Amino acid sequence: MTDPIKKGLLSGSLTGLGVGFGWSSFEYLVTRDQLFDGKEFALSLIIPLLLGLVVGKTLRVRYCVVLPIAYLTLAIPLFGMGIGGANVIQMTTGGAIGGMFWAALFLVCGHVIKLVRS
Repeated sequence: MTDPIKKGLLSGSLTGLGVGFGWSSFEYLVTRDQLFDGKEFALSLIIPLLLGLVVGKTLRVRYCVVLPIAYLTLAIPLFGMGIGGANVIQMTTGGAIGGMFWAALFLVCGHVIKLVRS
């Protein structure tokens, strides 16, 4: 896969998919007592880091792009969906779409910066 646009969108989508699945599964497993306290939340923030590192290493994408996509995907679509009571499948799908959105935004911003510099 030599096309950087396809590679960028794929890495964003896979990062979002993994974060959506991992975070919602973790949240489902630790909230069996219907309480998601501060320690559990802090521990859940490791999941985007791990998924970003795995996707970055696997697809050879820079970590400075994949890690913000992972945390932005967690912040914008997944927190809202989680508050709304979404299940694991909905969170996984939302994460994939959110990751692709953030990746597209990074690609457009990178292209605009290249145009301005030249």
